[in-house]
Amino acid sequence: DIGVTGVQTCALPIWAEFPAVLDPGQETTIDIEFDPISAGVVTGDLAITSNASTNGNTIIGLSGTGTAPLAAKTYYVDNCVIAGKDSNNGTSPATPWLTIAHVNAQHYPPGDSVLLEKTCIWRETLSPQQSGSPGNPITFASYGSGAPPIILGSANLKSATWTEDAPHVYSTPAKQRVFGIVYNGNVIGLSQASEAALSSQGQFYYDGISTLFVYSDASPSSYYNSIEAAEYDAIDIGTSYITINGIQTQYGINGVLVVGDALSNVTIENCVANYNADSGIFLQNISRETIKAATELNVSACTTSYNGTVGFGYAYLVTNSTASNNTVTYNGQTHAGYMGVAMYGSSSAAPSYITITGNLVTYQQGLGSSADGPLGEGVGIQFDDYTTHSTVSYNLVANNSGMGIQSNIGNNNSILYNLIYNNGTGGVPGWSKGIAINTTSNDLIYGNSPYGNTG
Repeated sequence: DIGVTGVQTCALPIWAEFPAVLDPGQETTIDIEFDPISAGVVTGDLAITSNASTNGNTIIGLSGTGTAPLAAKTYYVDNCVIAGKDSNNGTSPATPWLTIAHVNAQHYPPGDSVLLEKTCIWRETLSPQQSGSPGNPITFASYGSGAPPIILGSANLKSATWTEDAPHVYSTPAKQRVFGIVYNGNVIGLSQASEAALSSQGQFYYDGISTLFVYSDASPSSYYNSIEAAEYDAIDIGTSYITINGIQTQYGINGVLVVGDALSNVTIENCVANYNADSGIFLQNISRETIKAATELNVSACTTSYNGTVGFGYAYLVTNSTASNNTVTYNGQTHAGYMGVAMYGSSSAAPSYITITGNLVTYQQGLGSSADGPLGEGVGIQFDDYTTHSTVSYNLVANNSGMGIQSNIGNNNSILYNLIYNNGTGGVPGWSKGIAINTTSNDLIYGNSPYGNTG
């Protein structure tokens, strides 16, 4: 077995990749990358150890020269006011870049910012490729005046070629899988299991290969003003020390998806995520392994509404994260069994030490497909599937079609000082309570004000 240790001077990080075990006589090459973060000469030692009885430790001296960190830069992107060019330098509002694809292709040192012009709309995915550093996140925000910039995760099929395959059933080629449809900006279509199942206005079916089918009283291109088909996430984050501030996302699969192993310090704030096919904002680790937790994934002062499943949620091995002062309303538009705020995992990898506080959580629906639960089961806030040591406090939870707050198959969670009223409006037996507890242990519940709930 070979182990590598870095004896660091002047904060010299060492990264190496090599086989964990070498057979006798086997050779390998170790690639080492140095990333000095301070100016001047930096040194370190590489210690190679062997468990063979005839070999001891070998120490290799290493050195390199660091350069002074560059000053943080701000870049501007505009496709509607000045309408920039990707060939511009992007460093002033007068010379902005044009596309988010160009933004994604650049390298940003920690501390850099990318600002999107307010009132502009892009049909692309914002996907940061680098991480910031402690105290120096890479920030994506807005500038200018007016409505926030919008990133759409959809294709507008208004001008697509539609063919009437059967009475009221129209089809069009779909380049990508269609996860959801929103008509005329705010009318949410419901997915069906087959073309034959289409029976009422706005229902759709994607065949999983290349064709989208829609039920419509006339050709969709003339019946609707717009047809937004969700095909990708609007913002997709897989790096650490990232801040998203003041950007609106809609009509995508997810508005903001934060997913990756060992991510940390991702902040979503002052954002809007609405009319997305799946979630407004969703945060999780990939591998679901206990050694790769994502931590400090925080959501604050955002509005998530009219999303298909969840307003915002934490899944699997996410820990030490906070969601505060958000408005979460009218979610669960296309699937029963979903909720405004979700926390869930598995027996080996579940959210822990999550704080949900100061949020307004109202009017979750639980509509559409009943595959995930009875129609009308739109829960406000849910601890689910092994969530542990997490706290829901000082939230207003009201007028949800299902339970106000549910704790299910978890332990050591706290429900404190919440105002919980008029939940259970869907009238589903067993799902109409202010607070519901099921198969949990050591939960702490006190100081709440539940009233007017139907169960």
